[in-house]
Amino acid sequence: ATVREQVAQVQIEQVFQNFSSQTLEAQIVFPLPPDAAISELTLLVDGQEFSGKLLRKEEARSIYESIVRSRRDPALLEYIGQGLYQTSVFPVPPQAARTVQIRYSQLLRKDTGLVDLTLPIGLSKHSNRAIGQLNVDVRVETNDPLRTIYSPSHGIELQRPDDKHAHCKLSLTNADRLEDFRLLFGTSSGQ
Repeated sequence: ATVREQVAQVQIEQVFQNFSSQTLEAQIVFPLPPDAAISELTLLVDGQEFSGKLLRKEEARSIYESIVRSRRDPALLEYIGQGLYQTSVFPVPPQAARTVQIRYSQLLRKDTGLVDLTLPIGLSKHSNRAIGQLNVDVRVETNDPLRTIYSPSHGIELQRPDDKHAHCKLSLTNADRLEDFRLLFGTSSGQ
């Protein structure tokens, strides 16, 4: 994520790895913040990018199913209600991986002088499986000097190259029982 003042540009990258000897369809359900606006979906197949198109749900599902029947490489991002989205990818060949990138923008809330970024990575509500590798990388840029920056949810690696920039990192392996990632920051002009 890149945060400039109160605007976050977020990119989620999901890697679907097939360890079996059969071709599989991969699906994952994940939440997005209610005030997020999805701007792009990209499927990466063997280093080649395929950009998504925004379509009505019924039309998108029909196209996806026809491509699956012809065994080509589609990806589908669907809103399934209550802030949840589902990504479907087919085919994921045996011993291969497919990567899906989703980009969204979000106007972050500000309360008592602190800007609040929440990345919905918590698993307990949506899955009982661990994430093999989770990397969070957030860059913060402000007009006024940063007074404070911290994560109340996770231990982060924090770098502050100057008084108006910060770089936060979190890396977890075989992560389960995750909470959503939160980052709070305030500037010298805040309370």
